[in-house]
Amino acid sequence: GPLVGVIAGWALLIGYVFTASAVILGTVSTALAFAHQIGFETSAVGVVLALSIVALVVAWWFAYRDIKLSTRVTLGIEFATLALILLTVVIFFVHRGSIGDAAQTGLQDVHFEQLRLGLVLAFFSFVGFESATVLGTESQQPRRFIPRAVIASVIGVGLIFVISSYGLVAGFHGVDPSLDKSDAPLTVLAQSFGGGFIGILISAGVALSFFACILGSINAGARVLYTLSHHGLFHNSARATHLAHASPHIAVTVVGIVALVSGKVISRLSGVAATIVSLALLIIVHSVFLNWTDLFKGNQAFFGIPKVVGLPWMLVFAVLAIVAARLFKDSRWGLQLRASAQSPQAAAALGIDAKKLRLMSWVLSALICGLAGVLYAYFAGTISPKLFYFQMIFNTLAMLILGGMATVTGAVTGVIVLSIGLEFIRSIESGVSVAGIQMPQLLGLSGVALGVVIVLCMAFRPSGISGRHELDELVSLLFRRNDR
Repeated sequence: GPLVGVIAGWALLIGYVFTASAVILGTVSTALAFAHQIGFETSAVGVVLALSIVALVVAWWFAYRDIKLSTRVTLGIEFATLALILLTVVIFFVHRGSIGDAAQTGLQDVHFEQLRLGLVLAFFSFVGFESATVLGTESQQPRRFIPRAVIASVIGVGLIFVISSYGLVAGFHGVDPSLDKSDAPLTVLAQSFGGGFIGILISAGVALSFFACILGSINAGARVLYTLSHHGLFHNSARATHLAHASPHIAVTVVGIVALVSGKVISRLSGVAATIVSLALLIIVHSVFLNWTDLFKGNQAFFGIPKVVGLPWMLVFAVLAIVAARLFKDSRWGLQLRASAQSPQAAAALGIDAKKLRLMSWVLSALICGLAGVLYAYFAGTISPKLFYFQMIFNTLAMLILGGMATVTGAVTGVIVLSIGLEFIRSIESGVSVAGIQMPQLLGLSGVALGVVIVLCMAFRPSGISGRHELDELVSLLFRRNDR
């Protein structure tokens, strides 16, 4: 129906914009890797910013001009790059004298966790595969050719991905740095049989492929924005088409600009958009910590921190954090913040400054999280950026969904229940003995279990274990029923 269509349209637009933002960085990163291979060393902020702007402007120009030009440029880049990649893999196996790899065919060291990460990449890839569907009004016989294009892309690219990844894994056995640590794995593979020049060409092709992805994301996002504008869901100017090039030039320009400056102020956002930007900020901060090695230690942990905080102090801080959260929730600001979330228009009409309240809650939450991080460092004696990334976010969200996002009681309940459950599952992951039979290790089972818990909770208990009432409210209701 219309509601599902609107949600899908805006979700696609957000996906394309953030994909364009991500692949701009990918273009710059791979371009700098190519420059390193040909002897040009630089990582200056000015160079990175200039390359980002140039990549976006050039992609915008192609998208602005004509969809045929954009398509031909994209296909030319991709076909040339894929041909070089397949050529490298074939020459590697010919030079090796065998295509067999028992470690891969026997799924050696493959676990649930790796499968989960692979599925994330696979689902994300489908954002690109289905982008051909936005060109229905600009293609001949769209009902015939667009489904064929989508299916052929999925099958063809899937086969190429399997072949190339098989070759890369086979070529990196015993190689240091390992495949996941290499900046230019195809170059390393080419160098293994003396074809280093092919690797350099592939590095250039990969950088151009990232650029083609910018172009594809802008084209697809612009067409979605163009359609949304036609249905009155965006400003009318976005449905204008260029007189000479017949391209939605306003929509193309809007998507390009948003892609470059998408990391705007979080306090001005709400709902799904705020969540997405918060995750983007997490990725940016994490990347800075890992790559700014002159100031931080990158992937390395900080050791030797004095252990001056024990469990009693950690418990005291946890209680104080819970009290602070409850006091803020029941305060005038907390009530206004919840009101602005439920009905922004009504809250604004009553003079509630939602942006100021969101900023206040953001700063308060950041303060508590920062203090918790400091206490953790003084409790454990070590700290690393790896500890505070997606796994931590995923666990926290699962705790909130399970316990209940509407109450402080729900948050506490989710932490207790899920922490106990995760410790139990981790004991199973390492292998258990049942009736004298040793069960194998099930690494990654905790991630699968978390996913199942979230799905079941959202399906059968959306309000979580505690519902929409705090513990004292539930006790009060219970006493009232007993009095009756």
